Amino acid sequence: MTLKQLIQDKREDILKIATKHGAFNVRVFGSVARGEEI
Repeated sequence: MTLKQLIQDKREDILKIATKHGAFNVRVFGSVARGEEI
């Protein structure tokens, strides 16, 4: 499973946790966003 797939699969969980901690504009950045994952 790639990191991109993992993020897609866990998207709702990630957003729920972020919201719980006051985050509202969650973004992926760096090599993952560019599609250069290792």
